[in-house]
Parts: sequence; structure tokens; C-alpha cells
Amino acid sequence: MRQILREAGIEEWIEFVFARPVEKPAWFWETGADRWEGSPGLTAELVAETFERCGEILEPFDDEQVNQGLSMLINAGTSPALASLVSPHVAWPIRARAMESVRVLFEDVFAVRCSNTLGHLQEEAPGPLNSMAYLWWDVFPVRFDTDSPEREITHDLVLGLLDGVLELRSDACRESALHGLARWQGLYPERVQESIDRFIWAHREIRTPLRNYAYAARQGDVP
Repeated sequence: MRQILREAGIEEWIEFVFARPVEKPAWFWETGADRWEGSPGLTAELVAETFERCGEILEPFDDEQVNQGLSMLINAGTSPALASLVSPHVAWPIRARAMESVRVLFEDVFAVRCSNTLGHLQEEAPGPLNSMAYLWWDVFPVRFDTDSPEREITHDLVLGLLDGVLELRSDACRESALHGLARWQGLYPERVQESIDRFIWAHREIRTPLRNYAYAARQGDVP
């Protein structure tokens, strides 16, 4: 029987999103699939708590389940979760908290669970979460938030997030951050170039493919 969920605490939310058998196609693409229809404010709060505590509360789920759950959250067609981060109906402090929580998701999930491979090279044996990490900033909605009164501080917050992810000792996370910075290069070319230059000079030990990717991202020239 289809479940339409509009209210939930964190435990029920986690069960709803992640405690599912892994299927192809995923459960949320099925006709008549369960749906989350909570308010934007509640949704943003649940996203924030999920990511802030992700190392702990996602531990019971394997990488495939976590990947499937995150796929549901980031897909605008299946969930309003990330859209709540740019909703004018959500107070700025709640949105800011939810955006900041993405840093913890990268630190405690992607940096820990992703294999040390580069997605743009399609290197062998990537982990189930590698593609999710690599493409995260392509679907993250904030870059397209051009009308919000908090536009400038929102963009500054996200660019700061990318700088933080770039410092993680994980090739998958660093590649993700470079991919994200490349997407922002058109709006903030000088800041993006400064961030990537700082990373290259501070981490001369990085392997050549990642360094080459950084130079390409510096120009916004990545696929």
C-alpha cells in the first residue's frame, strides 16, 4: 500500500529513505511509489540532521543502500529534499544549517566509503558511492538560486563548502570539489582560480591525473 509521509521524526525519516532493498530501477521510480510530502521547513531540518549525524545514523546501511537513499533525496522528480535548501518558505538559518551539513556528509560518508578512484577517468573498481560524490554539485540546487535575498551569502557559503571538501584526504572528494568549483567558474572566476591554485600549491603530492583535472577545473573546462 502506498505511503504518503508528511510528518516524521529523524528515525522514521531515515527508515523511509534508506531502509529499503536495493533495486534497479530504484523503488522511488515505480508508479505509485511511497512519497515524502512534508513541508519545506521540516524537510530542510531533516536533511540537516541526516547529514550532521550521517556517520552514526547511516552506519547500519551498506553502500548500495546509502547510494540509493541519497539518489532519492537529490532527485527533484522523487523528493523535494534539496529543493528545500532554496525554498523561500524556509527561514535562512535552517537553509544555512542544511547546506553546512553537506560538509559532514563528505567528511563522514564519502571520504570514508568512496574508493580512491577518479570518476572522470572511469578508473576501475569505483565504489557504489563514487558517482554520487562526483556528480553531487551538478544537482545541488544552490548555484541556480539567483533571486534569493540571501544570494550572495548563500553562494559564499557553498564556495566555502567546496574549499573544505577540497582539503579532505580523498581523491574522490577532491575530484568532486574540483568538479563543483568548475561549475561555479563562470560566476566567480577569480575566486575559483584562487581556490584551485591554493590547493595545487599546498598539495604537490597529488597524483598527476588529479592535478591535470584541477588545471582544467580552474578554467571551468571539465565534462
